[in-house]
This record gives sequence, C-alpha cells and structure tokens, in this order.
Amino acid sequence: LFPYTTLFRSLVDMGGGYMHFSEARARGAVRAHVVLIHGASGSEADMMAPLGAKLAARGFHVLAIDRPGHGWSDRLDGETPARQAALMRAALAKA
Repeated sequence: LFPYTTLFRSLVDMGGGYMHFSEARARGAVRAHVVLIHGASGSEADMMAPLGAKLAARGFHVLAIDRPGHGWSDRLDGETPARQAALMRAALAKA
C-alpha cells in the first residue's frame, strides 16, 4: 500500500479518551511536515491512502489524524469545529 514509506499508527491519550493518527515517514532527509485532516465524515485513511505514500516519497513527513468521533478517535466532547481543532492540535503536540 505504501511502497516508499513506513506507516505507523498511534493512539494519543487525551485524558478522557484517545485520538488516533497515522504517520508516513519519508526515507532520507525530511523536506517538511504535512498534516492531513479528513472531511465531515470518514477517517484519516481517506486522506492517507491517496496522498501519504506520494508525499512521503517526495521527502515529506506525513501525519493524518482522525477527527474526534471519527475513525479510531474517541468523541472527546469535540462537537464544534473550533473544539475539534483544539483537540487535534493538542494531540499532535503530544505525538
């Protein structure tokens, strides 16, 4: 599925539930970091599957996060877009 990368999956403890993300690490020097966020439905795989390997093959370190209540992430009282953004930012800081 990801021929030029190694795919890692992680759960970050948010103190009341977990946030899930996947990571595609570039081989060699990292050009930049990219965070992929899926739409109102779906999961991180919706973004990682078509883009993760292609970006990682070009030297990008790619993180794709499941929004609260989607995929493998717990709901975490993330009902508004602003609250979801704050939770995702905090999860990435812990990752």
